[in-house]
Amino acid sequence: MKRKTILVLGDSTSMSIGIEKEMYPFHLAGMNVWAPETRIVNCSLPGFTSADACAFFFRNKRNLTPFGAVIIYLGNCDAMSSELHKGRFTPIHQGMEKINSMLGKGKTKTKLKNRLLHFEWNNQFDGTIEVPERVEDYEYNISRVVSACDRLKIPVILVRPGAHVLFPAGIGKGNFLFYKYLGVDEKIAKQISIDDPRFNEALLLHEQGEFNEASEAYRNILLESGILSSNLEYQNIIVNNYAVCTAEQGYFEEAEYLLNQLIKERGARIEIIRYNLAQISRLKGNEKEFGSRLAEAYEADKSMYRVREPYKIAVDKIAKKFKNVQIVDIQSIVSDDCYVDHCHPLPERQKIIAQKIAEKLKTLSLTGDQPLAIENRLYNPEYSFGNTLDFHSYFKTFAPFSSAVIKNFISELKVSTIDNDELIQNWDSIFENIPKTINLAFKYYLKHPCFPRIQDAVEAQPFYPSDVGRFPEFFLVRYLIPYLRVVEQTDKLSKVFFLETGLLRKSEDFLSILPESIIRDIKKDDIIFNHKYESVRLPKIIQKVRAMLANHLKQGNQVNERMKTTIFWYFRETLRFGAHSRISMRYERILLEFMAEALAVAGVLDLKLDSNMGKQIKFLVGLLEETVQTHEHYCRQFSLARDCRDILKQYDEKLKFIAGKIEESTWQFQLSQEMESDKCIS
Repeated sequence: MKRKTILVLGDSTSMSIGIEKEMYPFHLAGMNVWAPETRIVNCSLPGFTSADACAFFFRNKRNLTPFGAVIIYLGNCDAMSSELHKGRFTPIHQGMEKINSMLGKGKTKTKLKNRLLHFEWNNQFDGTIEVPERVEDYEYNISRVVSACDRLKIPVILVRPGAHVLFPAGIGKGNFLFYKYLGVDEKIAKQISIDDPRFNEALLLHEQGEFNEASEAYRNILLESGILSSNLEYQNIIVNNYAVCTAEQGYFEEAEYLLNQLIKERGARIEIIRYNLAQISRLKGNEKEFGSRLAEAYEADKSMYRVREPYKIAVDKIAKKFKNVQIVDIQSIVSDDCYVDHCHPLPERQKIIAQKIAEKLKTLSLTGDQPLAIENRLYNPEYSFGNTLDFHSYFKTFAPFSSAVIKNFISELKVSTIDNDELIQNWDSIFENIPKTINLAFKYYLKHPCFPRIQDAVEAQPFYPSDVGRFPEFFLVRYLIPYLRVVEQTDKLSKVFFLETGLLRKSEDFLSILPESIIRDIKKDDIIFNHKYESVRLPKIIQKVRAMLANHLKQGNQVNERMKTTIFWYFRETLRFGAHSRISMRYERILLEFMAEALAVAGVLDLKLDSNMGKQIKFLVGLLEETVQTHEHYCRQFSLARDCRDILKQYDEKLKFIAGKIEESTWQFQLSQEMESDKCIS
């Protein structure tokens, strides 16, 4: 008998990739309650709208039959404004695309006009060219799928979407980073790039709590002409920031007056202004007004992936219209404190979503005692336009070079005598004749402390197209797997590294991250080992981890910075962790995992070299564990619903205390390093 398919049509709220496997499809699949040979086919990924899901269903349904059920969880991407207006995926569109496909006229990737710049002012951003999907089109696309399922007697589980109401509005588009949000005390003044240096000075004063001086600086920018004075959004930002500064001094009436006037200005970011008005109400202790103003900010927010009320009403209408539909209401089972990011529930709530869906499916002919297999069919956010490139082709996971060509390029890098300081100064000349994609890949490699020098990355021999493609982390993963296997197989090392925080992942976890074509090619060879070379690299790895950890701790907590920059890092971190909310979103978890991985490499090298550096490695592992435990403890206490300044102050003091332990041990480390250097020379 051909196995039955449970099809998941969704966006990132249903995506099943990453190590942690905490999204609801994983939990659903893991239940031993399904009939044999039943499978989940999941096409969900960030940016997928109802039009893309509709296109997937009608293009692929013939190959997926027989269906056991269809799960639809859409809306957060439809509600976000975009240049890619997808509209309705109608039978006419479907027919035209079939003809184009037969004629070999495939759709190419759309070139967007608006770019999201990291920490850089965008003077070209045009918000008027971006719109969310119309509610009527959202309803049409889902109804078309549900109607087809109804005719084919396929049950549908329709998830009524939800999102994080307390999350700051507007932090996904344009120059949002330059707006101050009341109660979000990020420290970015020294990182941002803007043509008017007066802004950096004013923002720095603001971040330091020098509110009188900051207010004066903002006022001067408004009154004295500058390079950005003719830019209307820049003027709006200055008024917004001045109003926030005023509110932080307790002058609520003045702040409210300014913000209410600002709402009327052309091009005003209404969602951000309303969010700040809501925070003023909270500070005044007016909870009812806070709730209503926050709801207004949420409903005005077209800049982040958060579904709004009209789209939820459309889901209700569909459920009433079709008899084959059962509803799972996210809002009724996921409260606002069950999110960290904008719309993806925490793991415990993901389990409950899976349980609710399973309860609906148990009434069907799908029950048994087996788990489900999950098959990801990932394409791209332009699927409804006829762009049928798979995920890896669309996002250029694989560079357009053969392994032989990549090896030749890397062999041209003359780096054996380059130290880190010289590298920074001479990077462009070193990579002068090297393709940009390889250049960027090496910059990413050197973020990982297992490569203290550029020659360490060269010696590691990147050569797969995926090693130097859009996601060079695939090379790091591939490189680390043999070392992780040694740690797993060596009792002495596994006891040091596999601890409570789970900072060091297992080799099988890392394998699950890689593209399938790479997994097939990975060999289980021993680590390439050169005694003389590794004896030099080992102390440098330890030194780099020590320096990175000290710097990380001295920066203090990153809760507000991480929250405000979610749009920058969410997709990339999803490749490693998964798409769910997690407490570790509030601190730089990837950086700490990099350090743990580098120490694991150091532990393996120490074992092979018999270099007696195990105590230093174990000491740093202990500090990493203490650091992560501290992050987890305080990040769990943080809430957007209340004033957490005292908690964050305690948090910073604890991080500073751990940093002191590194400073106290520095002289011991330097002494042992000198002794090891003497040993290597002799």
